[in-house]
Order: sequence, then structure tokens, then C-alpha cells
Amino acid sequence: MRELAAQRQDDLIITRGATGSAVRAIQRRCLAGQLARLAPGVYVREQDAQAQAARVRQHWIRILGELAPGSVVSHRSAYGALAPTDRVVILSHPTRFNRTIFLPGLRVALVNGPSALPGDTPLGEGRLHRASTERMLLENLTRPRGSEGRSLGEAAVMERLKELVEPDGANGLEALRSRAGEVAKPLNMAKEFARLDGLIKALLTTGSAAGSGARSSQVGAREASADTACVDLLQALATRLKAERLPRLLATATGEPARTHQAFLEAYFACCAGADDLSFDQARDAVLLARFSELRSRALHQLMGVFKLAVHSPLCDSVPPFGAWFPQGIRARHALMNQLDAQAHPGQFRSGVARATATGVDAARIRSTLVAASQLARGVPDGLARAIFYSALLWRIHPFEHDTEPLAHLLMNAELSSVGEARIIIPPRSRSRVMDSRNGLNPGGDPGDYIHALVALQRWTAALDWSGLDRLQAQVASMPEPLSGGDPDQGRG
Repeated sequence: MRELAAQRQDDLIITRGATGSAVRAIQRRCLAGQLARLAPGVYVREQDAQAQAARVRQHWIRILGELAPGSVVSHRSAYGALAPTDRVVILSHPTRFNRTIFLPGLRVALVNGPSALPGDTPLGEGRLHRASTERMLLENLTRPRGSEGRSLGEAAVMERLKELVEPDGANGLEALRSRAGEVAKPLNMAKEFARLDGLIKALLTTGSAAGSGARSSQVGAREASADTACVDLLQALATRLKAERLPRLLATATGEPARTHQAFLEAYFACCAGADDLSFDQARDAVLLARFSELRSRALHQLMGVFKLAVHSPLCDSVPPFGAWFPQGIRARHALMNQLDAQAHPGQFRSGVARATATGVDAARIRSTLVAASQLARGVPDGLARAIFYSALLWRIHPFEHDTEPLAHLLMNAELSSVGEARIIIPPRSRSRVMDSRNGLNPGGDPGDYIHALVALQRWTAALDWSGLDRLQAQVASMPEPLSGGDPDQGRG
């Protein structure tokens, strides 16, 4: 796939990982004046410095993910909007530090700091992360070291704390302080945590966090406890999954192009199957060949986001940590999945009633219920059992107004890939049966039908031949409906 990107996406060409012949071809184009070299292995078409700077601003996450993989956008660069507005980006890296990367219109300073910690948000393909709020606050309490130093100082941190008070109130600040205490340990920032603790105490006693009585009561209502009924349902499902003897089917799409083909089919069936404005061929051209033509539909934007989370590690093969960090990890994945679709409110928990009539906890209880439910996942056997639990968890809680369904599917498959098991794809003709089987996840229901449906779909998915998309498309069309009881191996050969 890297060679396809190098050949067809001339707005930015990255040759790292490409074959020698592909690299030499790009180098010849550079010598001929068709391309300009920005950094080792990074090329653009633009020759003008201002145009190059604009291209760097457009693709800075991808470029820095290649030049400094494993880094975290940190300190002052993590404070505001995710864009290099001051023409300086601070990256933390545990081994590659005390160095500077110069790009057109952008200076990148690498400083000493740990790689991604729990709560840090993956960016782009996951080679780069953005510091969590807690990490950012602590880092900006380090010594500023001049007007363009790495940190913004205490005044900026206090301003951010005041902003955080408005939506989250005193309880939100208390939770932030607790998380910051955990983050301070790997950062070796005990002094900075003491300063942050003092600022939070000052706000809680004299600042806007105390607020008026009416406003404080409203804030307190938003920091409600977990939804007991939902947690009880998920506890019952966890108990059932522990008792089930589920198969362990090893992943079959482990190399290229099989992994990419599987991720594409997974994303297409999750987002576009049945959509009038995006056929299989159009989707394939857009995602795999970067041939967008005039397509700019919401289905395409969602397809690109789901494909990204389905194909790129660590997003495709790891799940957020159990407990307090789980909600933040889920929000980060939703934000990445919907980067191109502002209408989906990327990374924002819903504030109203869930659209699905039978599911969804009260908006005030989303975060706490996610925390409690994710802790239940710890006791479910890893692999298929835990994957089923994760899919039910998001469906029951319904944390987002838009696109909870594809995110639940991605989380399920990330758990499967984390232990080397076959992912699950739901073809359009099986979707209604899966939705019907989920009625068993409601109060008084039997989750057995849902469990058995996903077992059958994993077996069906593992039987597919991922070597070529044309062959795969024909095979999917010829195989029996996975939940009809037919032989999933029919159509292979």
C-alpha cells in the first residue's frame, strides 16, 4: 500500500518503507525538478516555499509520524487547537530528544519525555499522539525557558482550569486532579503536580468552581453515578460469557494485501453497503487508490474514518485501558473516526436522549457507566468473549449521538486482533438478524442468540479468501447467509 501512496498521492510522497525501485523513481523525479524534497523520504510537488509551508501544515501529522514515530505532541503544542499555529511543534520522545527538525514554515523541537501514556490521543495512523489534558497541564507547569519555550506557564494553566470548570464543575476538577496524579508518576513531575494541585484547590475554594448554588447543583447532576440497570445487564452478560465455551479462530488475514482488503470490506459493510451514492467500486477507488473524483458524501467520510481504525496499528489491535481512562480512549477513537465529518460531533458524548429507543443511558451517566462497564470487561475471558462484551457495552450505553454502531464494531474487532483471533464482518443481509438477536441484551432477555450470531459471523469471516478484492466480492455474493445455518465454506475454491 505504501507504493500505491507514493505513486498516486503526489501532494505528499513518503518513500519510507517503499521498495528500492520506487524510491529511485521518486528521486529521479526530484532531480528532474518535478518534486521537492522536504526531509529524508518526504517529497512534495510544490517548489515555492509558501506553497510548501501550506502543504506541511496540511499534512504535518503524517509527516511527523514518519520522521519521529512514537512521539507525543506535548507542552504548549497540546494546549490549544490541534494545528501548528505558532509555527513550532513540541514533541516528546523517550530516546530521540534535544534535536530540531526544520520543515518549510515549521520548526519541530524534540524534548525528553515518555511515549504515549494512558489518556494520550492517537493521531492520524497512530504513529503520533497528542498529550492528554492532564499531561498537557503538568507539562505547561515546567519552567517556560523564554517566550518561545516549551511551556506556557502557570497563568495559561489557570486559564485552562477555569475553562474546564464551566462544563464539568467541581467534581470534574476533582477527577482531573486524580488522573493528573497518576500521570505525574511516569512523567516524573511531582513538583508540577503539587503546583497543579494548589491551583485546583484555589479554584475549588475561591474560584468559579464553587459557583452559585443553582449552578453547582446542575454541575453535580452532570457528574452522576453509573447507571445501575445498565451495569447489572452487562454484569449478567459478563457472567454468561464466562460460562460459554467459545471457539478461538486464528486470524487468516495476517499479511498484505489481505489485511488491507479485510479492513476495506469491514469498513464498506459498516458504512456504505446499500448507500445509493457509493458503490463498491467507487469506495475501492477512493480508499485504496485515492481516486475521489467528485465524491464528498458523508458515507465516504465515514468510510475513510472506519477504514483508518480498522487497518492501522495500534488502533486496529488494541483497546483503551480498563477503568477511568476508558471513556477518554473511546472519545479519542470516535474523534479520529469522524475527523472528516463535523456533523458527527467528533469525540463528543451526546447531551440528549439516545436515538436508539431501547438503549442508551442518561447523558449525565455516560462517563461513569463506561468506567464501571469497562471494569467488568476485565473479568471476561479475552478474545471472542470479551469482544462480544465490548460490542454490547457500547450498544447498551450508546455514548455518542452519531456513529456508535461502527465504533462498537471496531472495538469488538480490536479486541479480537489484540489476541490474534479472526475479526468479524457483518454482511448487509445479516444485519437485521444481528439487530433482532440484540433484543436478548434487554432486561429479561437471553443474550444467547447474540452470542451465537457473532460466533457464526466470525466463522463466516474466517472462511473468506482475502487475496483479491474481485474474487472476494464474488465469494461474498455466492456464500450462504451466515446466520441461515448454511456451510460457510461454500463458495471457496
